[in-house]
Amino acid sequence: MGWKEEFLNKMFVEKDIENGLHLYVEHQPETIFRYRYGSQNDINALKYDQIWLSNMKCLNDKFEGQLEISYDNMNFNFESLEDMLKTKVDAMIEQVISSFYIACFCESVLKDTMWSYYANNHKGFCIEYYFNSFESPQFIFPVVYKDSKKIDINNLNESEMYKSILTKYSDWSKEDEWRIALPYYDEKTDGKVIKQPLPKAIYMGVDIEIQLKNFLMQHCEERFIELYQMELDTRKRRLIPKQIL
Repeated sequence: MGWKEEFLNKMFVEKDIENGLHLYVEHQPETIFRYRYGSQNDINALKYDQIWLSNMKCLNDKFEGQLEISYDNMNFNFESLEDMLKTKVDAMIEQVISSFYIACFCESVLKDTMWSYYANNHKGFCIEYYFNSFESPQFIFPVVYKDSKKIDINNLNESEMYKSILTKYSDWSKEDEWRIALPYYDEKTDGKVIKQPLPKAIYMGVDIEIQLKNFLMQHCEERFIELYQMELDTRKRRLIPKQIL
């Protein structure tokens, strides 16, 4: 078990908050990164110091928050009873999943796949934040990656469902994700806006378009934010950030 899974267990299952937070502080990164497509919404969010949190049902992983429920140890006398229980459990998990807003971050700016998937195939940008610059209640959780999310129905409880919000299948492990997860307090929508801390730096994609590049250069100059241009090292097949401001 890695420290991230141990942390989630202490926080949600064992309720050992003190030792859980000790693990958290010991292992948290200095900075985290948020890849952006470069849309007008992304530009406006940067301009007005905002971060958009999506409802979990709107994320690209259709298995977000889902669990593989095993009913093997249940003794059903009638098939209809099993169907009723499964329907009730599925509805309960669905309610939990749709009750959270999520903002996703990454541990590195050097991931080619992240630039491809989340930054418009290197035409977008990436924002770097100091990890401790986010104000409460924007607690940033590490995401745990597992090959299986199977759980016996007898062990299913509220804590396990909350853990599932911070657990993804191993197929996504290269994203090294951290996430803000906020419950909704009013009418559920596709997302909500929170205040963005001042970025430490902004990184422009290798193929960033000139209009977006000009905006970012002006924005960073006015706000005294470091600005980098990502470049390709073709010999070593890696991305390199070159500081320009």
